[in-house]
Amino acid sequence: MQKEMNISQSMVDALKRPNFLPYEFFVSDTARKLGLDNTTEDVSILANLNVTADKAQEFRDLLGFPMTTTSFYRSPIVNKAVGGQHDSQHLDGEAGDFICPGFGTPAEIVAFIKKKGVEVDQCLVEKSGKSEWVHFSIKLNDNRNEFATLFNGIFKIIA
Repeated sequence: MQKEMNISQSMVDALKRPNFLPYEFFVSDTARKLGLDNTTEDVSILANLNVTADKAQEFRDLLGFPMTTTSFYRSPIVNKAVGGQHDSQHLDGEAGDFICPGFGTPAEIVAFIKKKGVEVDQCLVEKSGKSEWVHFSIKLNDNRNEFATLFNGIFKIIA
């Protein structure tokens, strides 16, 4: 069973968005299944996560449909459990994964975000096995505005 979240009230208040509840930025099926803590009180990670939450809300406003968050912040133990990269931006609160079936497929979502000129570090259509989702990252500075696909480990830039 997932450990009870150790999020302080100030953390909760800082992560509230019109279309997202704070816990959505810490959701992890893997953490829940394995009983792992997927929270942080690290101030720099929380600052990054606030920027990421703002970007998620921007996407939600643009898409006009509810989004299902599948992975935003990942604690080191959760990142290891899911087989994440050792330098994953999820670890720093700079990345999020979601789907938005009401709008369309992950490929349609990424193309729409690119067409709208939304600033991102990366915005990817990711696929592993039969699952597909949108992965995005955002940094405070030096964003790459890179749009690509990552299908079963093969990375390809979208022109």
